[in-house]
Amino acid sequence: MAASKELNPVHMPTPEKREWRSLIKFRKSLVHRVTRVRCSIRSLFVNHGITIDRTVKLWASGRESLNEFRKPIEQCLSNEFWKGQLDAELTQLDAIGLHLTSIEKKLDEIGKKDPRVVRVMTIDGVGPRTAEALVAAIDDPHRFDNARQVSAYFGLVPKQYQSGETDRNGRISKRGPSLVRTLLVQAAWSAVRHSEWAKSVYERISGKQKTRKKKAAIALARKIAVVAWALLRDETNWDPKVMERIKILGKKKSTEATKS
Repeated sequence: MAASKELNPVHMPTPEKREWRSLIKFRKSLVHRVTRVRCSIRSLFVNHGITIDRTVKLWASGRESLNEFRKPIEQCLSNEFWKGQLDAELTQLDAIGLHLTSIEKKLDEIGKKDPRVVRVMTIDGVGPRTAEALVAAIDDPHRFDNARQVSAYFGLVPKQYQSGETDRNGRISKRGPSLVRTLLVQAAWSAVRHSEWAKSVYERISGKQKTRKKKAAIALARKIAVVAWALLRDETNWDPKVMERIKILGKKKSTEATKS
């Protein structure tokens, strides 16, 4: 069956690539841990009626205001055990932060040496974390035959329901690496703010309707994934002028179709 091409081969990344993917996932798990600890700290202050800063500045310049309340559990009186909990949570937050910083430093070193990561980062809205996740997930771009396969791999294509004469599309399948899909959507929102091409795609799909904003962001995320795959396949850098020409060509075709 394999000789007659009746079996689809499964791509197996190298051990080095699997380790890279694992490090990227572990970095994301640390980010979740940081968020969870921060929420626990906020809940301690809320439960005791103490108002603290609600912005991200609290964890940087406002950190001293938190340290004023912390106290080792051994020194806590019977009515201030929460301060001992706060001390433990802040200690854990600092430890996770150190690990996160060292891992991101290592990932940055890998990314700077990998021309594929640098190439994908030329796309508007795509930062180092999204670029490295995309490159690690795609690995060999030639294993995909077309853009549809790339979109399906990341779970960014709609589910299809067929029964008799019924044929409709539902929500996206959400198959494949969820981490990359999340980063792609975040990159899409960033691109809308900084890229004219991304903004035009977003506005065309959303139609400036609030109910279609999320759908437009997902569609833009799918386009970013396809563009990244094309850049890796062709070994070229991002060129916004090319995307602008594609957009103009698409408008001409739609206009001609309307006239006919």
